Amino acid sequence: EVDYLPQTAFFTDSGEKLLVFYNYGYIGYYDLKSGENLWLQSVDRKVAINKYFSDYFPNQDYFHEADDRFVFSCQNGIVKAIEKASGNELWSYGHNNPKYNGKPQRAFLSGQQDRVLAAFKSGEMMTLALENGRVTYQARNEAFSFSSAPEFKGLEASFVTDEGFYYIAEIDGGRILYSCNLLPKKLNFLPVITALSKGIVAHKNEVFIIKDQQAKQILKISNRIFVTKPVFDDKLMYIGTQDGWIYCVHYGSFHQKLKIHVNGELEEGSLKISGSRLIVKTRSGSITSIDRRF
Repeated sequence: EVDYLPQTAFFTDSGEKLLVFYNYGYIGYYDLKSGENLWLQSVDRKVAINKYFSDYFPNQDYFHEADDRFVFSCQNGIVKAIEKASGNELWSYGHNNPKYNGKPQRAFLSGQQDRVLAAFKSGEMMTLALENGRVTYQARNEAFSFSSAPEFKGLEASFVTDEGFYYIAEIDGGRILYSCNLLPKKLNFLPVITALSKGIVAHKNEVFIIKDQQAKQILKISNRIFVTKPVFDDKLMYIGTQDGWIYCVHYGSFHQKLKIHVNGELEEGSLKISGSRLIVKTRSGSITSIDRRF
């Protein structure tokens, strides 16, 4: 029996559409202006989602949005491309190491132009062609126990591991170009939030920026847990905590510009910038629009 209760949702198409993850591997795609359900498809394994185990719960690092398709990371090392317009499957990649430490693997995904990088807990990086899912590059290093999706440019990837190390490595072969112990007191049950294209890493109550191979703390808030993917407007960064606080920081000067509280818990994909507005979606599904000019 299918449980159509939404588990989590993410804004797509510049905030015009909504991608909703349901239980038992179903995913729906909705037009926010009309409210129309564009499609509802069975994508992942038909097993119940467990919110207490992040490896099994869908998050933003488990899908990649391209112009005409979504790429989804599924359990047992499966990566699938789904056409946006129809919801039809375009291609599927099956990793040759579907489990790690006895548990089904799910790849962290990140994209660049015509490629998708799939990074596995087992320390493997596979570069897939966006068009057909063909493997173009691969690398493996047991030290690369990815905690989130890598950022990659050209033939280099940057990422944070389960042990709290920050690496820059080659996506073909895996040669390490730089490493540092960024989060020596990392807690495995709390998320590592990354926006590595901007050099941002957040964990527990701290936010860091990595620049010129040096890490600097830019925000620390007592008794808070950062959970949202940060969103950016020029040099302004917005990031939210689990208990509903949103902070705006100038990540050039590190000056805190404002903080505001919304009623409800925040989650990874809660924040979206739309023109002069900050759109905030809580875990319960309520949506708040905040005028960023004030």
